Amino acid sequence: VALASRVLEFYLEGVDIMVATDHNMISDYRPAIEELQLTKHITSVIGDELSTYDWGHFGAYPLPESAVGEAFGAQFRRKGRPNQLFKTVRSRFADALLQVNHPRVMHRNGYFQAERFSAEGAGRVKDGFSLDFDVLELVNGNHDFKSQGFDEVLQDWFALLRAGHRITATGNSDTHRLSGQAGIPRNLLWLPETAIDELQPAQIARAVAEGRCFLTTGPFLRFEIAGRGLGETIETSAPVEVHIAVEAAPWIPIHTVRVYRNGEPWREWPVDKGADKLRFETRLQVPAEDAFYVLRVDGGKRPRHAGRAGHGVPPVIAISNPIYVRRLSSARP
Repeated sequence: VALASRVLEFYLEGVDIMVATDHNMISDYRPAIEELQLTKHITSVIGDELSTYDWGHFGAYPLPESAVGEAFGAQFRRKGRPNQLFKTVRSRFADALLQVNHPRVMHRNGYFQAERFSAEGAGRVKDGFSLDFDVLELVNGNHDFKSQGFDEVLQDWFALLRAGHRITATGNSDTHRLSGQAGIPRNLLWLPETAIDELQPAQIARAVAEGRCFLTTGPFLRFEIAGRGLGETIETSAPVEVHIAVEAAPWIPIHTVRVYRNGEPWREWPVDKGADKLRFETRLQVPAEDAFYVLRVDGGKRPRHAGRAGHGVPPVIAISNPIYVRRLSSARP
C-alpha cells in the first residue's frame, strides 16, 4: 500500500498517531503526511516489524531518521534468536521499545506459540527465548479472538505482571491492505495537552512504556485509584477509593465491566443497554495490600466494517494497563 494511501486511511479513521511497521524495513510516514498537508491532524513514529520465520514478529519503535531505509531485520529472518535480536536492538537503538506482536495468532509467527511459552512457566524459558521486551500485543487487527488466542495471551500477560515484569499491553490494527481496519483496535494514550504536530516520538514512547494507555475497539475508560491513573503506583496503609467510568458512542454495545486483581476476576457488573454517552460509573474501595488492578469492558459485535474475506470482526472490548497498589507498613522503625 502506498504510504500516502495509508496516511489517508488512518487520518479518515481519526487516528492521531500512526507507527510504521513494515516487515523488516524501516519506514517513515512523515514525508507523506507533509505532502498531504495533514501535519496538524496526524503524526507518525518511525518503526520496523522485525519478522522471523521461526521465532515470531517483533515491533521496534521509535527509531531515528538515520535508520530509515535500512533492511534492519532481514538478517534475522533465517538465523538468530530473540535474545540476540533484542540485544542488537537495545545496543543500536537505546530509546526504542520492543513489542511482541501477535504472540499466539498464527502457526509460525507467534513468539509464545512457537516456543510453547506458558503462563504457568513464565519464569522458565528455553535457550534463545528472552523476556527483554517492553510491550505485549493483546489484540491484533480484525482477527477474531479465537484465532489470535486472546484468552491465552491475556493469561500470559497476567503471569508476566505477577512475576514482576511491567509489560505494557496494547491492541493494534496491524494493517496490511486498504480494507477498512485502520484503528481497530487502537491505543489511547494519556499525554500532555500538546498540538499533534508538536508531539515528539520520545513522548509517545514514554507514555507507552509507563503503561499510560489502554486498548479499545470502542469504549473509553476512566480508571483511577486514589486519584492516580494507569501505570501509576499508590503507596498506602489504608483502603483507597477506586473510580471507574465507561463511555461509548451510541452504536457501541457494552454488556460487562470487570476488574481484575493480580490477574484474577475481582469485581464484575452487568451494563444495561442505553444510548447515553456515560454507560457505567461506580466508586468502590480496594484494600491496602500489594496488588495490581486492570479494568476490562466487554460488549457484543461491533457494526460490520469493510474487511478481508475470512477475517472475523473483533468484539467490543477495552482493557486498561494496570494501576499498582503497594502497602505501606504501619510498623515504626
